[in-house]
Amino acid sequence: MDTIVNNYYNFAVRVTKLLYLNFLWIIFTLLGLVFLGLLPSTTAVFSVTRKWTTGEEGFPIFKTFWNVYKKEFIKVNLYGVVFGVIGYLLLVSYRILRTQITLPYLIASYIVIGLLLIFLIGLTYFFPIYVHFNLKNKDYLTWPLIIGINHPVLTFVLVGGVGFLHYLGIQYMPGVLLFLGASLTAYVISWGVSKIYPLYTQKDYESEGVLEN
Repeated sequence: MDTIVNNYYNFAVRVTKLLYLNFLWIIFTLLGLVFLGLLPSTTAVFSVTRKWTTGEEGFPIFKTFWNVYKKEFIKVNLYGVVFGVIGYLLLVSYRILRTQITLPYLIASYIVIGLLLIFLIGLTYFFPIYVHFNLKNKDYLTWPLIIGINHPVLTFVLVGGVGFLHYLGIQYMPGVLLFLGASLTAYVISWGVSKIYPLYTQKDYESEGVLEN
């Protein structure tokens, strides 16, 4: 009986922390006028969930969130410009190609779909890699792709799992998605990616420039 009570208590505490973290994400995204606040807030959320999934507890959530938010504000927004341009060009290319009915254009459109999937993989791994490793600026654009492609099963589970959770939330529990969407998504991705952190350490990958925080 005590085990059940303790498990329920721990679950309730974790949900409460996720709700609080999601609240911070919403507030600081709005404070950054959404477009400028979204990526710094998301980075800060991943920084907190990274600590949880690697076994750290008892740290101040707000202080950790705020420190990452203000420290990374400019840098992650610059990455956001890069991601935005790449995503926009891929989407525009796909729409243009699909307006044509000839075989070469059809094949090219499927190639663009493949590039969009690769782009999605990069975005999935970008934030957990960004908050866990010290890399050269350009490596934050390449290593999420390298790690994501090197671990196809994990990538499939993360992308599919998060997509399924969001589908359920939109279809059946939109309120839950509003209050837990960002923090729960970050927690799931952080938990999955944390399983491969030991494979990418300074000792094993020093020549590639990968340095663990």
